[in-house]
Amino acid sequence: MIPSSRICPYRRMQKESIVICGGGLRYLPSTCITLSMLRTLGWSGETQVVGLQSEEDSRIRRILRQAGAHFVVIDAAQLALLKRPWEFANMRCEWLVKPIAVLNAPTSNVLFMDADNLPIRNPKGLFENQQFRAFGALFWPDLKRMDKDRSIWRIMGYSISGRS
Repeated sequence: MIPSSRICPYRRMQKESIVICGGGLRYLPSTCITLSMLRTLGWSGETQVVGLQSEEDSRIRRILRQAGAHFVVIDAAQLALLKRPWEFANMRCEWLVKPIAVLNAPTSNVLFMDADNLPIRNPKGLFENQQFRAFGALFWPDLKRMDKDRSIWRIMGYSISGRS
């Protein structure tokens, strides 16, 4: 489990890793398909699957280990400490797992994936992408479009133009 004193580590390996939010039985099938595709496409780097403590199960750990990933647990109580009710009134704490998972990745270069993301190429090339090297981040839309007026861009200090 990631202790609350380690919300953002100071030292990381200078390599690439993939972090997938997909703990629990609900997301296990799609997580395993994603992991299988990653290996089939040639990904050999560090891969973590992150979930809540309530999703931890010895069977899940074993299945993910066989698929080439480590299961990392984040305690929901830690998420509640980070939740500011006036900002996230309608947001469940579970959504905060994503930024905490990235912040606690074992490497300095991280590809975050949801359990329902399905790679069609080896993601190694994303880390070599010119935009990633220049800005340290790449974004693409989720199921809901990331309109230019969404607060995430302001929070992260980006100005987005031409996107609707």
